Amino acid sequence: MEPLLRELRIEVNKRCNFACDHCYTDKKGKISSLSTLLGIVGQCAKSGVTDLSLTGGEPLQDLDRTLALIRAGAELGLRVRLNTNGWYADAECLSSLKAAGLHEIQVSMSHSDATEFDRFVRRKGAFARACEAVRQATNMNLKTTVRCTLMNDNIEQIANIYDLVADLGAHSMKIRAIVEVNGVRDAAASIAASVRVRSIEKLKDRVKQRRVPVALADGGEFSLDAASDIERLACKCGDVAVFVTAEGIITPCPFLRENEDFWCGDIHSQSIESAVSSARYRAFVGHREATSDCGNDAGCACKATLVEQLKPSANQGPRHKRLVERA
Repeated sequence: MEPLLRELRIEVNKRCNFACDHCYTDKKGKISSLSTLLGIVGQCAKSGVTDLSLTGGEPLQDLDRTLALIRAGAELGLRVRLNTNGWYADAECLSSLKAAGLHEIQVSMSHSDATEFDRFVRRKGAFARACEAVRQATNMNLKTTVRCTLMNDNIEQIANIYDLVADLGAHSMKIRAIVEVNGVRDAAASIAASVRVRSIEKLKDRVKQRRVPVALADGGEFSLDAASDIERLACKCGDVAVFVTAEGIITPCPFLRENEDFWCGDIHSQSIESAVSSARYRAFVGHREATSDCGNDAGCACKATLVEQLKPSANQGPRHKRLVERA
């Protein structure tokens, strides 16, 4: 495995108790066994990976499975992060996560208004629970980040969302643009440039006042300059991070997990190292590095061109159509 590859991202499960407007993940399907995933964590730790990121679905719907992965990663010396919607992250759950060795929890929040938030995720009470999860996590001295997806219906409220993040005591905030993939659609691209600029300028002012760090996935459309107090995120997909789906498919980009053309391997039949060394995987990385306007830490800015331009030929590697479930 190349030394530069340092992060393993695992989709712990597929099910989720929310139905967010912007979600692109298929919530149905078979999942890999815990023992198989634990084996991959160990394999990657030996190969020089330093970070383990757990996502879903909603990982806390399968708490025992998630705790086992956190514990294994922490015991191997990995920094373990967890993405969650916060619904299940009460004090007892958070204490268990911290005891298992969780390094950072990242809670998703899309709106600063309770009514809008609950409408967006289609779950009454979701806003209150997410807020309480952030409060409780920070009170436990667990590193806490709020993740926000920038969309047409919240871009003008981004400064208010930041204020909420600061009020809750979160240690940092990450913002990325919506990804139009797997049937998801948003009108964000049609927002006037003046609205985008004005919204980000308001955010810059708030960051100067409140000093809670913000990182923004910027593909050039948000006017971030070198002197900005907002950090610009860079894509980590492929050359720094590898993603494993709940089914066990190995892919460089989480936003292409549903696209078979970018399946580079299967953990049930091969190692992460062999998948990362494949021609298909390296083709993705080579193209992504050449896409100079890709600024998303999740790798979505190159998605549209990749899907159209980088469809591999039949002899470039296996197309893993067999999804395997283990007991």
